[in-house]
Amino acid sequence: MRPPGHGLTREIQVGIFILAACLVVVAFSFRITDTPIMRRGTQLVTYLDDATGVFKNSKVKLSGIDIGVIKGIELENGRAKLTLLINKGVEIPNNAHIVPRPLGILGDKYLEVVVPRGPSEGPQSGQPISDPEAGAFFNFSIFPAAMAQNGNTKKGTYREGEVIQSQNSGSSLDDITRQMGSVGEDLKAVSKELRNIVEGGADPRTPIGKTLKNTEQATQTLNEVLKENRSDLRDLVRALKNSSQKIEKSVEAVDTDEFKKDIKLLAKSVSNVNKSLENVEKITSKIERGEGTLGRLVNDSQAADQLERALRSVNQVIDRAQRTRAIVDLSTDYLSSYSDTRTVFSLGLFPREDSGYIGGVTSDPFGTHERIVTRTSDNGGVVTEQEVVTQNRSALKFSLQYFKRIWNFSLRIGVFENSGGFGFSYTLPQTGSELGFEVYELSRQDERPHLNLKYIQPFFSYFHASLGFYEALARSQIPSRGYQSSFTLGIGLRFSDEDLKTLALFPTL
Repeated sequence: MRPPGHGLTREIQVGIFILAACLVVVAFSFRITDTPIMRRGTQLVTYLDDATGVFKNSKVKLSGIDIGVIKGIELENGRAKLTLLINKGVEIPNNAHIVPRPLGILGDKYLEVVVPRGPSEGPQSGQPISDPEAGAFFNFSIFPAAMAQNGNTKKGTYREGEVIQSQNSGSSLDDITRQMGSVGEDLKAVSKELRNIVEGGADPRTPIGKTLKNTEQATQTLNEVLKENRSDLRDLVRALKNSSQKIEKSVEAVDTDEFKKDIKLLAKSVSNVNKSLENVEKITSKIERGEGTLGRLVNDSQAADQLERALRSVNQVIDRAQRTRAIVDLSTDYLSSYSDTRTVFSLGLFPREDSGYIGGVTSDPFGTHERIVTRTSDNGGVVTEQEVVTQNRSALKFSLQYFKRIWNFSLRIGVFENSGGFGFSYTLPQTGSELGFEVYELSRQDERPHLNLKYIQPFFSYFHASLGFYEALARSQIPSRGYQSSFTLGIGLRFSDEDLKTLALFPTL
C-alpha cells in the first residue's frame, strides 16, 4: 500500500492540467474567431426594409476596414431593426449612412458606412450658404454664415443608442434572379404569340395582328398597281435604256484635246502642291536646326522651361480665379429709437477658404455729419466759438475689410462706414447662428466709439434674421447727430456665385 503523499495527488494534477488546457482552447477560440462577446464599443441602431443576407455578427465596415459587427437583429413595425456594435475609438460622422453590400455570390452581405464627400468637402458644391455647419461670421449686417461652404468645420458624431440612416444597396444576385425571371416571362409570352401567328394567324385585335394585316393589304395593293400599270413600267424601262445609250454616245464624243488640257492643268496643280510641301520641309528643317523664334523654342531647353514656367503661372492665376468665391449680402435693420431703417449691401471675394476681402455700401438714416467751429471776436476782445453740425442724410457710407477665420472665430479689420475699426464674431457649430460685435469711429469727438452688437439666425437657406443694438456705447442723445443707443430688428438675403450659376441653368432644363 502506497503511503499518502504530501503534495497534490495525481487526480488533482490531471484535473488542473485539463482545466488549464480548456482555458487555453477557449482563449484561442476567442482570439481566432474574433467573437464579440467581450467586445466593447458604441451601440448604434439602423433600420432596413430588407435584411436578406444580413446576419448576427456580420461585419460593419468603413472604407473597406472592419469597424464593428451586427450585435442583434429583430423585427420592429414591419422593418428589420439592426443593433450595431462599433469598435471603441471609432467615431462616425452624423452625415454618414448605412448601405448593405454583397459579400460574395452566395448572398451574404455586410454593412458599409458611407460618408458623403464633396469637391471641397462641399460646398459641393451646392450646399447652401446658411448650412448649420458654416464656419464663420463675416459681418453681422453683411453676411452671416457666408463661409458655410468651406466644409472644414468639424461635424458631429453619432453617440450611444442613436439611429443612423440607411439606404438600399445596388442590385444583388436575388434582384438579378427576379429580373431574369421577369424577362423569361416576357420571352414566353412573345414566343407564344409567334407560335399562334405561325400556326393559325395573328389575332387582328393585337398590335402584331394589326401590323400583319396592314402588310397583307399593302402587298395586295402593290400587286394591283403593278397589274394596272404594267405597260407604263415597260415604257419606263425602255426610256431608261435609251438614256443610258445616249450617255454612252456622249462619252465617246468627248474632245480628246480638251481632255488633255485638263490633264495638264491637273499635273500643274500637283506640281504646285509639291512646291508647297518642299517649303514646309524647309521650315521644319530650320526649326530642327534651332533657327528662328519657333526653332529656339523647340530646341532650346531653357526657352522651353521659361515658357513652361510662364504657362504654369498663368494656370495658377486662372486656378486661383476659379477658386475665388463671391458672396452677395443685402440686409435691412429697423432702428426702434428712430423708427427708421438702415440698409447694407456687401460683396465678398474669398480666394481662400479661410480669408478674403469684403466691400460694402451702407445707407444710414443719419447719413454723414460735418462739424464746423466758427471763432469770432469783437475788436480784439473776447473770442467766441460757435459749433455747427450739418447732416447729409442722402450720403452713403463705404466699407472695405480684410477677413480671417480661425476655427469658429472670425476677425475683420479695415474700413467700417468711412472709419477705421475691427469686428469679431463666433459661429455656433450646431445651429449656424452667429454672435459678434464691430467697433469703429474710435476717435469720435465728444462721444464714445461706435459699437454694434448683433445676433444672426439663418433660415430657408438664403435668408437670415437678426437682433441687436446699434450705438451700444452711446452716453448721450444728440438728435442732430443721431448718437443714441437703439434696439435693431432686421432681415436679409444672401447668395453666392454658385447660386447664380444654378439659376442660370433653370431656363435650359
